[in-house]
Amino acid sequence: MAKRGMRKYLGIAFMAVIIVPAVVLSLLAIRAISHEEAYIEKQLVGTLSADVTHTASVVAAELAGMHGELAGTAVVPEESDPSGAFGEWKRKSPLVEAGFLLSPEHDIIWPAVPAADAKKSDDKETSFAAEQKDFFSDMEEIPVYENIAVAFQDEILAGAGEAGEAPAGAAPAPAGAKGRVDSDRARRGAEHTIETGTADLGSSVSEPPALARATSEAVSGAPPEALGDESRRQAAITEFQQSEEVRQKVFDRAELDGQQVSYRNVKPGQVAGGEAIEEAETVPAEDAASEARPHPAAVSSKKMEKMAEAPDGNEADATGGAGADPAAAGRIRSVFISQPLRFSEIVADRSSGIIPRTIDGRLRHIYWQRLADGSVMGCLIDSRGFRERIIGALTNIYSPVRILTVLDERGSPLIVPQGQEDRDWREPFVAMEISELLPRWESAAYLTSTDAISSRARATTLVMWILIFILFVSILAGSALVLRSAYAEVRLARERTSFVANVSHELKTPLTSIRMYAEMLRDGRQTDADKQKHYLDIMTAEAERLTRLINNVLDFSRIERGEKRYNMTRCDLVALTRDVVESQRTRLETGGFQVIFTTRAGRLPVHADEEAVKQAALNLLSNAEKYSPGTRVIEIDVGPEGGFAAVAVSDRGVGIPSGEVGNIFDEFYRVDDSLTSEVKGAGLGLTIARKIIADHGGDIRYAAREGGGSTFRIMLPAAGEEDRKEA
Repeated sequence: MAKRGMRKYLGIAFMAVIIVPAVVLSLLAIRAISHEEAYIEKQLVGTLSADVTHTASVVAAELAGMHGELAGTAVVPEESDPSGAFGEWKRKSPLVEAGFLLSPEHDIIWPAVPAADAKKSDDKETSFAAEQKDFFSDMEEIPVYENIAVAFQDEILAGAGEAGEAPAGAAPAPAGAKGRVDSDRARRGAEHTIETGTADLGSSVSEPPALARATSEAVSGAPPEALGDESRRQAAITEFQQSEEVRQKVFDRAELDGQQVSYRNVKPGQVAGGEAIEEAETVPAEDAASEARPHPAAVSSKKMEKMAEAPDGNEADATGGAGADPAAAGRIRSVFISQPLRFSEIVADRSSGIIPRTIDGRLRHIYWQRLADGSVMGCLIDSRGFRERIIGALTNIYSPVRILTVLDERGSPLIVPQGQEDRDWREPFVAMEISELLPRWESAAYLTSTDAISSRARATTLVMWILIFILFVSILAGSALVLRSAYAEVRLARERTSFVANVSHELKTPLTSIRMYAEMLRDGRQTDADKQKHYLDIMTAEAERLTRLINNVLDFSRIERGEKRYNMTRCDLVALTRDVVESQRTRLETGGFQVIFTTRAGRLPVHADEEAVKQAALNLLSNAEKYSPGTRVIEIDVGPEGGFAAVAVSDRGVGIPSGEVGNIFDEFYRVDDSLTSEVKGAGLGLTIARKIIADHGGDIRYAAREGGGSTFRIMLPAAGEEDRKEA
């Protein structure tokens, strides 16, 4: 009962201290594994966002470089023959495709524009000037783009977005009003669009303010002071990105002011740079036409034909105006808004700049700069050269994990890695808009494999499961070892306590018998010679028992300290065993035992310490004597067994329960160690006997006998043939 109680309490302590924390830690680890895919996705978003942000800044820097190149290579045309200056400009810069020269009133001076009914010229300059005549003369408006957070930074920072909402019940704006704005608003929009140019790119992609200012100055020619307070711009952009309410109010305000909300070409799985994602609503048809409305007094039949060819008759669709797309539902709002402006409004109070606009369904760029006399010279930037310059600035677009590229206004990549031709480029993993000068262009990153995240998550999950399993098994195994060790220590302490009590009892019993019989003989109270001899035999047996017990304790102590020494000699195991049996025969037979000694060899030489082997044999005989309360028969057999010299001691006693066999050779162990047990002992006999034989290179083996009882067999290495002869 005490043993079961101890195991119970140790088990409870083991569960509380080891198992429960291990299970809790494992559950926490499993919970973390369930979020592994989201964690990997978050890591990839951060990494790829940095990549697309860097790409966008590279494109911005390249735009600034192209602006600087065009400004630096421009040759002021002569009044008599401007063609020579433009020819020289073309030779200096491959970006120049078709040049033009305007008067201070923006009339075309060069090239000469043919009459409207004349045959179309094959000359690039002439064709370009003819097509852009209405735009240069303010007969046509084009959409001009601006970062909405920058355009409304004052309202955002002042919390004035609510003021832009139309009062409840207010009448809708009259038709045509949305496409028109007052001159102050138009001028402010033009200044932002042209002056800040790619500077707003810096804001939208968290580019360092210094680079944003430098880029803006290069594109617009404006001094750094004209940029305003950069910290206010950044604060407005941050507030716009973080607040859904602010975004909605700003978009509503922009629409009331006549500015058009654009929509992106792509549906990225993630968003770079903290941009706002807004699911677009279907845009009414009457609003769709306002993004790029031509001047009502000057819409040529040719222009009408071009607009009719564009989707929904809207030229702006190719330059970012998604308002014309009835399928706008579910698309993502752009951070760039647009308003229609005339050429004079765009270039007012500016010295130079780049104007993006749609020509023949493709986004093109017009460079212009004002000359000292107020006239304006410029050129159409060569589309191929423009794209090649941007492509040349891009590096490291492909890696085993991701594809990095730039998408144009049609959602087509400027660079397509080999083997990726069939990819759906409109669904990048991470993407961000680049600049007002590149409406609907995107810096985009794609995973090389559609299941890259899940594959990495599965691999990481597998590794984590293996680690959790190893950790859990290690905890359990280590805990089991600790528990076993603790239980062994507790058991050993308990057995040592029992050993002290048993030894004290065992010592007291023979001493009492010896003293009692010695006093009787001394006082002459027994005169019968046979009785006296019997008393002396009992005293001798008890003395031998006391000696054996003391020797066991001393030998165990020496064995524990490693101080046990043996006097190894050649001896005959048969003769040695016979001496032990004969020395105990009288006492055993007096106790009612039948002692049977047999041998299967005349001599059986071994290398051994005779006294030590005798002590082991005596311990086995004593064990057989103590545990044979019923049938008192002890059989001793000596003979060779498979290269060993064996001594078998068998009895017909109580035997050993099968569950206790593994413990019978442990020190202090007794099947019943109660002090009230009928069988007395210290629990050291078998331990010492086995240790002695093990030190001789042999072993003691136990086997249960059929019909009841036990057999303990001493196995000692047999001596060689020469030793047999000598023995």
